Amino acid sequence: MPYDAEIRNIEEIANTHADVTVKPAHSAPVARLIVRMCETKHVPVPLVVERFQDRVIGPKGGYHGKIARDFYGKHYHKLSADQQVKVGTLHSALGSSDGHPYLKKGLTFIQARHLLIETYREEFKARNLPEEIRGALGDFRRGLQHDIDDAAKAGGFFSEYARANQALRIASSPGSLRAAGPHRASAFAAQTNQSIPISSRS
Repeated sequence: MPYDAEIRNIEEIANTHADVTVKPAHSAPVARLIVRMCETKHVPVPLVVERFQDRVIGPKGGYHGKIARDFYGKHYHKLSADQQVKVGTLHSALGSSDGHPYLKKGLTFIQARHLLIETYREEFKARNLPEEIRGALGDFRRGLQHDIDDAAKAGGFFSEYARANQALRIASSPGSLRAAGPHRASAFAAQTNQSIPISSRS
């Protein structure tokens, strides 16, 4: 089916260029603004912004906090005792702070793309947030997309990536998913529900 082919295509492109550095020139200022706005209004910072900040400025609450947000979608102190043990085990398996790429500060192409997908989901869930924060979340998404495009241009694969993105948008449009059947719509929802894995490219 075209949808499955387009998913595979864009995943192959992202994996091929996974380690390309993304400079958050457009997204980072908006992320900082969102954090300040949330602090002023005493509302939780959107999880995707916290996960972005974990990589750009360093993990809040240490690496246990970063792992908890990535794998459980919660802050470490809100995890069950069993979950906290699993987070500790994962952290220990990664080794020293200057060893595994997951523990290093910075944003790679594959990470930025995962976060972009999560931002779309976060926008859908953010209906109870104040209007200005919802608007800033949209600005963050656009800034992150701009940064990803800039990284693809610097890496010399922007045309390929842009074509794949356009093809996926067409294949995953509501009409196309309905025509493909309900299991395709479910697959699209699942594809946008990924956490960033701990791997050599995380």
